[in-house]
This record gives sequence, structure tokens and C-alpha cells, in this order.
Amino acid sequence: MRSETQMLELIRNTALEDERIRAAWLEGSRANPNVPRDIFQDYDVVYVVNETESFREDKHWIIGSDALTRPGFPVPVMISGGA
Repeated sequence: MRSETQMLELIRNTALEDERIRAAWLEGSRANPNVPRDIFQDYDVVYVVNETESFREDKHWIIGSDALTRPGFPVPVMISGGA
């Protein structure tokens, strides 16, 4: 199992190394400083991307989630504009 530091580095490096990703942040209990840490907390990561087609075609980036099968789930958010 990865440590919290390793996970945050993985999330950060993924965002920095993938040109399609424009922004990233954590949501949920792990992002709330008022919630005590426990071993059951997961990482609710939001990546804001400049296009979504490549993510829909190649789903290897989904880890331990049924996000694409849940009705109405907002899969990667597309933004317009330059760098």
C-alpha cells in the first residue's frame, strides 16, 4: 500500500506530466482538515482536462472506480482556452 505522501506525489506527477490535464485537486474527507485521518479514507481526485475523448476511449486511468458506469456522473470536465 502506498503512503499518503506517495499518493499525493502520484496525483501531482500525473497532472504535471499529462498535457491534457489543466488542473487537479482533492475533494472529500481527505481534503477537509477538520476530518480526522483514518485507514478507510480514499483519494477523491478531480482532474480538469482540455478534452475528454481520449479518456473515454482509454479507461486505464480509472483505478478502483465504477465512475463511468454510474448514471449522471460527470466524467472529466472539459475546459476551453489556452495555457
